Amino acid sequence: MSGLEIDYPSNDNSVGISKKQQRQKKKVKATPKPSSPSRSKRLKCTANTTDEEGSPDTQNWKQNANIFDLGTKGFEALIEAKRFKSENPSFIVKITKTNISASRANFQVPFYKKYFKDDEKHIQIRFEGELLPAKVCYQRHNSLAIISAGWPLFAQRSKLQIGDVTVFELINREDPLFDVHIYRAHG
Repeated sequence: MSGLEIDYPSNDNSVGISKKQQRQKKKVKATPKPSSPSRSKRLKCTANTTDEEGSPDTQNWKQNANIFDLGTKGFEALIEAKRFKSENPSFIVKITKTNISASRANFQVPFYKKYFKDDEKHIQIRFEGELLPAKVCYQRHNSLAIISAGWPLFAQRSKLQIGDVTVFELINREDPLFDVHIYRAHG
């Protein structure tokens, strides 16, 4: 077999496929096509995560469903974050298991469309006086606005934990700079 062919069993009543054969067939995968420039641009902003407004990714939703429920520390952090007031525009990112393990975090598409016109924009995240480079981008194919290429470093340096809530405050629109305010669910 070339690796692209799959040998499907016939529908007659002959002897069934052995479990070993079934496992081998499951392992067969097509060779990935080389990335085109437009595809590679889309892939730069791709990782497994859920949308803050609710994603079709049911498995991740189930894992994160109770983190911000009434009475939890995550819920209390979210209430505090929603009380944040500023003359500057801002958005909230709730920290879920997916945000900790992924290379990106989703945020509200309307915010992105209002303040960033390009597909990708280099930004700075300021946390405790340190400037961390990152990118924001909008994925038209699945309608997601994301922070990428810098999110993992920010999550590590700020010691984000599941249930924390972050407020990204846009301080400078010309050379995008965000101050980040973290509302901790754990102390």
